[in-house]
Amino acid sequence: MTDMTLAPPAGEPLNVPRWDTEIPLLVLVAMFAFALWVAIFVSIVGIFYAVFFAVFFFLAQLAFIAHLRGSSVKLGPDQMPELYARVQSIAARFGMKQPPDAYVMQAGGALNALATKLFRTNFIVLFSELLEACEDDDRAADFIIAHEIGHLQAGHLRFQWFLAPGRLVPFIGSAYSRAREYTADRYGAAISTDASAAVRGLTILAAGPLHAKRVNHAAMMRQRKDMNTVWMTLGSWLSTHPPIVHRIAELDRALGGEKIVAGPAVVGALAVIVLAFMVPAAGGSFAMFKFIRKMDEMTKLAQQRTAAASAVPAPQKVEVVDVPAAVETAQREMKQLAAVADAYHAKTGSYPADEDALYALWRAEHPDNPELFDPFDGEHYGYALSGTGYTIYSAGASRDGVDAASMRITR
Repeated sequence: MTDMTLAPPAGEPLNVPRWDTEIPLLVLVAMFAFALWVAIFVSIVGIFYAVFFAVFFFLAQLAFIAHLRGSSVKLGPDQMPELYARVQSIAARFGMKQPPDAYVMQAGGALNALATKLFRTNFIVLFSELLEACEDDDRAADFIIAHEIGHLQAGHLRFQWFLAPGRLVPFIGSAYSRAREYTADRYGAAISTDASAAVRGLTILAAGPLHAKRVNHAAMMRQRKDMNTVWMTLGSWLSTHPPIVHRIAELDRALGGEKIVAGPAVVGALAVIVLAFMVPAAGGSFAMFKFIRKMDEMTKLAQQRTAAASAVPAPQKVEVVDVPAAVETAQREMKQLAAVADAYHAKTGSYPADEDALYALWRAEHPDNPELFDPFDGEHYGYALSGTGYTIYSAGASRDGVDAASMRITR
């Protein structure tokens, strides 16, 4: 960098206005966060997960800061003093009482920078590849440094633990994040009255060090039309960072021209969101309706069976007067029971396990006639498995004058 220092701060600190929607979106995020925290704390399981993730993310942040302090280069009066002086001067221009600790970190080719904190200590991290990409373009580097300091000065890192659940709310959380980026861009642009410096800083992020100088910005601004479709609008709403073409257009109105408003694309994206939420909701409601209806039918059937069973008198010992009629009745009813057992075998490959299972099948299929009693003793007909088959029998098989074979059905 050739220009080693910035002009010292003079007069009042720079007053940078926030992006128009940042505060309203912050209020929405805070409301959702509060509601979700209440839901978490009234649930024992929710508290467990909240504590687990809080500890996990705290340890992850602790590990990152440890790596930053031990494996990166901290700027200071005797460590890259020119760059250190620029960070100090930019922080002073914004009225920061305590400038952040600044580090240069190698990040495997990533063109990025970030602001973070641990307890009360603020940090900005400048990836070495991004500084190299700026080369001697001090004003572009100033924009990047001021952007990250802007996040700190605007309080974007405050109350992060409280706001975390609200920032997970679809569309609302990402919209708030994009508004913060626009605000931080304003901090970056406020350091220099030259809008082209901010444009150059963002162009480096878009095209990289080798091609940024050759970018035709007028042609790049025309790319905004490619974003004015339903799906691109929806994709932008899901992103935590605004498209760089939009960020450049906001910083340099002369370059970006009139703001493009794509009403049909916005309406279409809203329609997609509504349908995306309504279709599953409608499907779930329909499935729940069918489930409730099925449960109601099963309940009514169970009530009918219970009522029918309770209406059946207890079997009593009988004295058979008309033996031929009793034989005819027993033969007919044993055949009916055998038909139930055979049908069950056709479906399952096995016969009912015992007499209770056989009669349970009979009741399910004949709720209006839930019981069959042997006319010779007033009890259920006998049933027994025998090898791969079964036998249904009547007490009449042991009665004098009755053909015993006619009182059995064997499969």
